[in-house]
Amino acid sequence: MPKPQSRSESPSVSPTSTVLGNGQEPSAVIGAASEHDVTSTHTTSSHSSQGSVDLESQSATTRRPSVINVLRKFSSTFSDQIPPHWKPNHINEKRDTRSLEDYPKGFPRFAAWMNCDENFLMTRRYGWLHNRVMLYRQSELRQLEIKLQLCDEGDEESKDPALVDHRMFARGDSGEYRKELIQQIDEKLEQYDSIVRRVKEMSSLPKATRRNYTSVCNHIDKHAPIAQREQDVFMNDSDFVALVEQHETKSFDGFVEDILTLLPCKRVTQFFFSNAEQRATSTDENLFLYDKRRIDVFIRLIMTCLAVGLLLAPVVVLFREQDSGTVKIVVILVFTLFFSLALSLATRARRAEVFAATAA
Repeated sequence: MPKPQSRSESPSVSPTSTVLGNGQEPSAVIGAASEHDVTSTHTTSSHSSQGSVDLESQSATTRRPSVINVLRKFSSTFSDQIPPHWKPNHINEKRDTRSLEDYPKGFPRFAAWMNCDENFLMTRRYGWLHNRVMLYRQSELRQLEIKLQLCDEGDEESKDPALVDHRMFARGDSGEYRKELIQQIDEKLEQYDSIVRRVKEMSSLPKATRRNYTSVCNHIDKHAPIAQREQDVFMNDSDFVALVEQHETKSFDGFVEDILTLLPCKRVTQFFFSNAEQRATSTDENLFLYDKRRIDVFIRLIMTCLAVGLLLAPVVVLFREQDSGTVKIVVILVFTLFFSLALSLATRARRAEVFAATAA
């Protein structure tokens, strides 16, 4: 009779595996769990990475306005630190806001027009009249000088002690005459010295340039600000002097201003080379006022580029080995002449200074 199967003879199961209630082995469950964990880990990491990207984008979005605000705040602060007269569109609120057209016609408007630019500040020297007055005072002094010499000669013949003793100078009839004569000479000398000083001061003023004198005459011919008989004052060009000191590049400044005036883009030119007050001075389209400081900076840039070009251009040519010696000598001669010419025309250098700069 067969033996009953013992409990130890239950179906063989691997010692490393344990059968669960649902018939699955623990290894399968662990593998599935690990796969689930990996999937969840990837999902979590993807969500976390997406979340971090969103946070970064949000933080960048939130930072952008702050950066812009900081820049705006910095620019406004920096703009507040800039002196008002440095700003291109600044107009002094305390200045006289009247334009040229607001002045009454005649001498008031003409005086305002002459005052709007230093190039228009000129006047007649009246050299002929000054010389006439000076010659007349000189003749008066000559007559008094002759009288005093005759008086001294008479005193010498009569052995008058007034020549050697000042206390005896004004005594007697002859003494009164001598005293009165000396007083007249003193008064005439004072008048003569005054006219001599005035002639010297007027003669030391620089002659008005042809360009500035022509500008004034053109304004008078076009607008007729004064009566015809008053305009005759301006008909003697050789007698006009400038009231503003001419600096070293004044002639070159005028040349640059003339070139800027001929350019077709008037508004652009005035924006860069005229300040806001000058643009508001007049509504006349033919009146061009330039800021001297801006013109001076522009000319300095031109002079710097010109000087560098005249000095380096011959060096570049001389370093070319294929050129002959004759060509190199001609290049040196030409650029030396151009350098001396530019130095003479663009500055008020004296002959000795031009010679020294060329030799160097």
